[in-house]
Amino acid sequence: MSGLFHQGAKLQTFITRFKIYDKEQIPAFREQVRGVLGESDAGLLYVGFNEALNNAIAHSQALNNPVQPILVKLVIIKGKIIIIRIKHQQGGFSGNQLLTAIRTIRGDPFETVVDKESQRGLMLIDAIFDKVCYSRNGREIMMVKRLREKAG
Repeated sequence: MSGLFHQGAKLQTFITRFKIYDKEQIPAFREQVRGVLGESDAGLLYVGFNEALNNAIAHSQALNNPVQPILVKLVIIKGKIIIIRIKHQQGGFSGNQLLTAIRTIRGDPFETVVDKESQRGLMLIDAIFDKVCYSRNGREIMMVKRLREKAG
């Protein structure tokens, strides 16, 4: 794991990049991400992150090819906004179309897609993060969350 912290008069940004080359790295990687997210917001963000990572693994053959890892980038801006990007090199799917379909479901979307596990995961991601979008080729997801102000 590599981290970079920029501190200026008005700018404080933390950037961390990860590369996952094989399945054995995933448990330790998930613990590192939990540490980066911190305690207050880690629970739900971690659930959303895990769903997105699981989707990348399921829709990718990247872990079978050590030359093409799954790439994860976490950016925390001024402690107020977190951006998580997960990218794989092969596979992909029409995530933006699926997000649009999920967002237009009338009634309880969890009851409507109860038998579609991949859609439930995407619904969770969309509910947890403020903004979710996929690249055109469906190989990268970007999730953005405005963090709550800490009481005190």
